Amino acid sequence: MDILFVLIFITLPIISFAFMHLSGFKILRISLIQFILIFMFIFGFIGTLPLYFKLDEVFVANGVTDKILIFQVMIFTGLSMIMFVLGGLFSKFLLGKKAIQNKFNVIILNRKDNYIYLIFFCIVLVVLFFYLNQVPRIALFVALFESVTEASILRSDMVYTINGYHWYSTIIHGLSNIITFSLFARYLKINNKKNFIFFIFSFLVSAFTSVISIQKGPFLWLVIGLFLVILIVTNKGFLKLKDLFINFSLILLAGITLVLVFTEVGDVKSAFISFISRSFAGSIEAAYHFLFLFPNHENFVYGKTFNNP
Repeated sequence: MDILFVLIFITLPIISFAFMHLSGFKILRISLIQFILIFMFIFGFIGTLPLYFKLDEVFVANGVTDKILIFQVMIFTGLSMIMFVLGGLFSKFLLGKKAIQNKFNVIILNRKDNYIYLIFFCIVLVVLFFYLNQVPRIALFVALFESVTEASILRSDMVYTINGYHWYSTIIHGLSNIITFSLFARYLKINNKKNFIFFIFSFLVSAFTSVISIQKGPFLWLVIGLFLVILIVTNKGFLKLKDLFINFSLILLAGITLVLVFTEVGDVKSAFISFISRSFAGSIEAAYHFLFLFPNHENFVYGKTFNNP
């Protein structure tokens, strides 16, 4: 079965990217197809290989050891990639070249429209204020000045015990990031001191809200989003390998730093291993446990709940 796993592991991505090539979507240009496919491959597929052969001690200790379930996760993810790209191929068949055209038009708001930024930004600050009022202690400050172990407990409390947290998150993470990306695009197009100050202030707020509960993912997605803004504004959506290397290095540096600060990992090497392990296999672990639980131990809920991504 091990040989079969490796063969399918190699074959499924080749088929997916071959269909993407037939669809006319260029892998080095940003679009919905490339973006989703690449991230499905990175976060939902690659990690199945070390998990299957039990090379990741962290997830082995967490009970991710059933080869058949890991095999199923790999198959389902690979088939999802293929079906997703086939959807792009079908779109090309129906719409022709319109389906693969990626034209980015960057609209810069004028001075009067600055009030739009101000209104939305005030909404973010007000919602953040109400959210913090529901939190007895802030995990970020506890991790920095007291105990990382205690902060890890508070992290869960700041997410899972807050009534209506998903609405708070929509504003303090989603809307805040949109404002930051917009101001960053504006600064890239109109490079002056005022736009730079507006962007920096917005970025600091977004960065604070992203790490306030010592979660590492939101801040890394903020960095990735800024990189995509650069590609769209300055490169018209085209991805250069040099830029990709620089962005990957920044994400890696940020990830290792967050692991060192927000966990009990004591050295850079361990932080690097932890970050890589969590990045490639974190979402796969969730899929593994879902396949373990449903429907053998729990009945399907048929959309009555929303999975924690």
